[in-house]
Amino acid sequence: LFSHLAHKIYLLNNQHRPTMSSPQNIHSILVLGASGRTGTQIMKQLANHPDRPQVHAFCRNPAKLAQLQKKRIFHSVIKGDAKNSHDLQQAIQATNAQCVVVAIGDGDSLKKTDTRTVSAQALVRVLEKPQFEHIKALVVSSHGTAPSKIKIGLGMGRLIEYHIRHILCDHEGQEGAFRTIQHRTLIVRPTALTDGKHNPDLVEFGNLQRAPTIHIDRSDVARYAADKILGYHSDDPFDGKVVNLTATKKSSM
Repeated sequence: LFSHLAHKIYLLNNQHRPTMSSPQNIHSILVLGASGRTGTQIMKQLANHPDRPQVHAFCRNPAKLAQLQKKRIFHSVIKGDAKNSHDLQQAIQATNAQCVVVAIGDGDSLKKTDTRTVSAQALVRVLEKPQFEHIKALVVSSHGTAPSKIKIGLGMGRLIEYHIRHILCDHEGQEGAFRTIQHRTLIVRPTALTDGKHNPDLVEFGNLQRAPTIHIDRSDVARYAADKILGYHSDDPFDGKVVNLTATKKSSM
């Protein structure tokens, strides 16, 4: 009786999704840059998803995740260097990951760096191997990475692009590294990231379009990423797509 009732509930819950494909069938997810603010938010959203996937944190200093470990938002913490292909391959094999989330950065630093580029190249060297050709990648990049443009009036967009030019250059190298496996990669380019300013209404926009707002909360980027990894979609989100993402303007009451 209970199994019959559960089956009926499942049918009712899914009767309005006849054109949707099944989820990505992803049960184990490895998050690179897990100790950063964006990586942490992504792990929280994945952990709270009804599908309850196994979430594995990869970072250089596991001690930074001590407080989060008490909340049990991930199944394991793997110490390693994201620039090292050997460390990455060991982590992927140990977790049997079907998706790797790349949320690597240098915090709020604007200094010249190649952290994102080199780590992406190291990961792709692993994912190009035949035994890992089933693994998908979701990459958190940045709006303004070529060919997208930050469009704000009075030339402010160009000023911002110049101010963060080293970050954008590093993201360009990062995105370029995934070209050889782009058929199983989703690149998300959020606008400027905020914390504690949740807005449920998000919008995707074109490379040369002016974004309706210039900010998006990390928790909302994380929610978007979790949905793409685990949700129902009419097409495959990991089919070489590059998405510019921001929050919509909140209507004034």
